[in-house]
Amino acid sequence: MSVLDIASLKFVSVQNIIPILLFALFTAGFTAFVEELIFRGYVVKILKEYLSWRWIVLIICVLFTLYHLPQWGLPLPYWIRYFIMTVVFTLPFIVTKSLWLSIGIHFGGNFTYYMLLTELGFLATEKNDYIIETMGWVSLGFAFVLLCFIYVFLQKVKHYVHK
Repeated sequence: MSVLDIASLKFVSVQNIIPILLFALFTAGFTAFVEELIFRGYVVKILKEYLSWRWIVLIICVLFTLYHLPQWGLPLPYWIRYFIMTVVFTLPFIVTKSLWLSIGIHFGGNFTYYMLLTELGFLATEKNDYIIETMGWVSLGFAFVLLCFIYVFLQKVKHYVHK
């Protein structure tokens, strides 16, 4: 059996592109903005008076992951992916002291998800346990690659900022 069954893909008509795009823009923008304000803004503001950044990142990772998963009952790769993506969203905030880059990265991830993988997305598939778990492992791989990229990028930025 292949990783993704091509026969299960649904193709989107040209007429449906605009509603999908508008849905993805609004939903991804709203959720990224609100979640960043809550998790990287409000919660970090409270915790940074009492804890080191390592503890703050760990607590934020746990809270963000728990916030996303119980409602969907997703398999293990999603738990790990949300944990890693929390680090991806938090590192830029730590380095830049601004939520905007974190919001942008979060928006990009959400937008890609809504455009490709939701029931309305371009790569919508019939949902079954095999597809859901496979997509979880694939998205976990992408999250890990993104984490590595963000880490290297921020190390370069930190080097130039502190010169």
